[in-house]
Amino acid sequence: MKSKRSQNAVILGYLQALWLPFLVCGLLAASAVDLVPRLTHSDCEMTWMFSWPQYQRLNLSLELREAYPQYGLHLYRENRNREEPLLDAAPLRLRGLPALFIPGNAGSHKQVRSSASIALQMHRHEFPRLRHFDFFTVDLNEEFSGLFGGVLLRQTQFVAASIRHILSLYPSSPSRPSSVLIVAHSMGGVVAQALFTLPNFPSSLVSTIITLSSPLARPVVTFDPSLMEFYTRISEVWYNDREGGVARNVTLVSVSGGDSDVQVPFHLTIPSSHPHQTHTPTIGSPAVPRNWVPADHRAVVWCRRLQLALSRGLFTLQTPPTNELTSDPSRQREVFHHLLFRGWSVPMTPSNTHLNSKGWKLVDSNPHFHEGSLPSMTALPLSSSSPSTLLLVATNSPTVHWLYVCVLSPSTSAKANCTDFSHRARLLPPRENVVKYVTLNEGELEGGTHVVVKTSLSGREKGRGREFVLFEWCQNRSLSLDLPFWGMTSSLHLPPSSHCTLTKVTLPQLTQIWTAHSAVVTASCAGVKGGLVLPRLPHTPLLHDNGTGRLVVPLSLQVPLRDDSVAELIVWSPSNCSLSVTLSPSLLSLAGKLLVLYTPLLLPWVTAVAMASPRTHLIGEMVLLAVMWGVTS
Repeated sequence: MKSKRSQNAVILGYLQALWLPFLVCGLLAASAVDLVPRLTHSDCEMTWMFSWPQYQRLNLSLELREAYPQYGLHLYRENRNREEPLLDAAPLRLRGLPALFIPGNAGSHKQVRSSASIALQMHRHEFPRLRHFDFFTVDLNEEFSGLFGGVLLRQTQFVAASIRHILSLYPSSPSRPSSVLIVAHSMGGVVAQALFTLPNFPSSLVSTIITLSSPLARPVVTFDPSLMEFYTRISEVWYNDREGGVARNVTLVSVSGGDSDVQVPFHLTIPSSHPHQTHTPTIGSPAVPRNWVPADHRAVVWCRRLQLALSRGLFTLQTPPTNELTSDPSRQREVFHHLLFRGWSVPMTPSNTHLNSKGWKLVDSNPHFHEGSLPSMTALPLSSSSPSTLLLVATNSPTVHWLYVCVLSPSTSAKANCTDFSHRARLLPPRENVVKYVTLNEGELEGGTHVVVKTSLSGREKGRGREFVLFEWCQNRSLSLDLPFWGMTSSLHLPPSSHCTLTKVTLPQLTQIWTAHSAVVTASCAGVKGGLVLPRLPHTPLLHDNGTGRLVVPLSLQVPLRDDSVAELIVWSPSNCSLSVTLSPSLLSLAGKLLVLYTPLLLPWVTAVAMASPRTHLIGEMVLLAVMWGVTS
């Protein structure tokens, strides 16, 4: 009997000792279920090449070569003949705008290929009248700058010297560039910020910095104090100045890879905030229109649709007559906000124009849904008895100017005075079929007689999938929903209405980066293919349903919340239909996020404990020996 009790006690003791390791192993297994698909599969399209990339090494001064013998500066070029060598001593005829790529931790200077090639092709096919970009790249010997801060200052000094050398290569002329655009990956973004900490570096030499998965907030891991000192100096120069520091005059665009980047999590790519930096474009790859997918730490450099959006922004920033990049920080941030958050390179404010009303197809039904062969112009007459908000959803319409609020007087000619509201459009997935939606309120529609949608397509745009246009007058409704605790759900029911309803569901508790919840939107009306969940950042743009009437929406922050912003969903429910929104936690996603966020801290903690334990025992033994020696003496 006693032996049996002792055996039970031993087993119970083992269980009490092993419950924590078993729990940790279970969480690691659950996180692996969430992480492995993201690490082994990438939905990013790789950039296309039409010529052979070549990297011309530039001759630096003897002083630079002696000071930095392990580094180099290259100019990116393309050659249609692979066998034809590119001589390093070939004469340079630079007429474009200089751009410098800075690689990150153990990164190669050849990673400039995707950004440079896309910018070159875009200049040839979309912006031939603007200046092209001359992409330079620095070879930093693939040093481990993310682990040891001692090399960061040396890299920063070489990049500063390279910028001066690049500007000296351009001939003297009224159109000679005065600054260099910087595109940086990973720790290269930290080096770009550190340029302004150098005592003799003029801040006017760099006006725009685009960082790709760069840990701007703090290091991913910290092994030596010099790395933290480097970050502290950057923070003092950029953010702690009473007048805003250099960040007032420098546009910093930070793009992260999203949930698939396990090396630099999204929250580390958000630069420290200060009053002059509240509008810095900071976004995750899944939230960029036309991209919609996350990218791992390396893929963010060559993700094609992401690079297309960034390159289009660079060409949009050129201003006449010299076609240099605008030096106005507010204009730069406005352009990048518009391109990265909405996806359109159209004017930022409504513009006036004239349209011929003879080709209009008038519609007066509510809702109006037209699918298939679309007319060139679809016009909806406006009336004072309509509800407060007009919802428009269209697919495969022209990508620039397509939506107008017009005033047409019967006593005048067929020409109508119109205001272009195309810039208000937001995009919806999928990538293969461009779906746009716009909501116009009473103030924007006031004074207009018609809303006109241009649906004519070019020959190259036709046949890209399902084509339709939807007009519907909607009522607005606002509700709030709290996040549930583990093992529970929270839901709300949206009752049917005689009009379509746009319901803004605010989620005030969705503020943490590790939050892992999902929303299930269910339509309960017969004969209607559910509703559309319209994205409003800071959430990842969401797929519209596939006709089943049920949509699972992952809730994940891909854009940083500002002090006055709240995460929210905007749900469209058709007339005479009810919807329900149910929130539930996701254990697998939470385990995956915790593993990504805190695994880099595990190794330093274990090392610190291992180093501290022998020291603690040694001090205790020395104290004991001293006491014994005092007693015996």
